[in-house]
Amino acid sequence: MNKIFLFVILLFSHLTTAECLDVQGRVAYFVPQNHNIRSIYAKGLPEYEVEISTPINAFSCLCECNDDWAGWTNFSFYQKKGHSIGCEKYSTKMTNWALNFGVKRYFSGCLPCFFDDFRPYLGFGIGFAHVKFNDRSPYVRNHIHKYGFALLGKLGFEYQITCNLFLDLFADYSGNWFRSPRSDDCITTRCINTGGLKLGAGLGYRF
Repeated sequence: MNKIFLFVILLFSHLTTAECLDVQGRVAYFVPQNHNIRSIYAKGLPEYEVEISTPINAFSCLCECNDDWAGWTNFSFYQKKGHSIGCEKYSTKMTNWALNFGVKRYFSGCLPCFFDDFRPYLGFGIGFAHVKFNDRSPYVRNHIHKYGFALLGKLGFEYQITCNLFLDLFADYSGNWFRSPRSDDCITTRCINTGGLKLGAGLGYRF
């Protein structure tokens, strides 16, 4: 994990020295893919994100429609309390965060001129995630925390409000996979994907 965090620090230091930098705060309505999460915690819940991106000019020669490429880093977080299935007296809390890195392609050059303020994009990234469960039920481990593998697909468009301020409307899909914790004394444990569909908006500033 120390190597991973060192890589993250080096990446952020590179991004902050880039000539053009987009920084945005994002809020999404998150719909978990996993049925157990929807049953125990919620069918939908808020997720909070911070995303930093910078253009990758090296790829511009590969685009036919004057499209732009950008590298991005996305940090997402959500936390939710719930109750064990079939026994409301046992409470549980899940905390999940993910850090993904990837690229996205803008298609603004392919749009008619009256859509100049709109920048639709597609993107994909990989990274790692962490989940923590705090349970009071005697049928599961009371404290579980796991690191896992993460994927993030991105679809959306940016609208330029001013020269530096922009609005980002998006529909992302994430997958955060974790190995099943080892069971002791026949106590039930979970193998879970904490990802799902994200529908939201972000407000960004272009430096």
